[in-house]
Amino acid sequence: MQKQTTVRIVPRNFWVNALTNKSIPHISKDDLPPYNLSDPGEQDQWEIVQRGYTVQIHFSNGRVQFGSGTPPFRCMTEATNWCDTFCSANNAITVN
Repeated sequence: MQKQTTVRIVPRNFWVNALTNKSIPHISKDDLPPYNLSDPGEQDQWEIVQRGYTVQIHFSNGRVQFGSGTPPFRCMTEATNWCDTFCSANNAITVN
């Protein structure tokens, strides 16, 4: 039986430094923070900030893709509308 293509909406998170405003993508909970773990002063400068949404697509052939090939979605409604269109055109389903 062939597996069906699925699409998941995921938050687009970044590590952001409050002093420098430098930002680094935060992909998963397993990512190491961008600061020296032994320096408590530096730890206080960084926080995780959500900036919109993106998608994670698991294709039926086993390939996984992050992103839709478009700019990130500003809100959940934009992401949901894109998923609805993609799923209709590709016989895919949205999963949570």
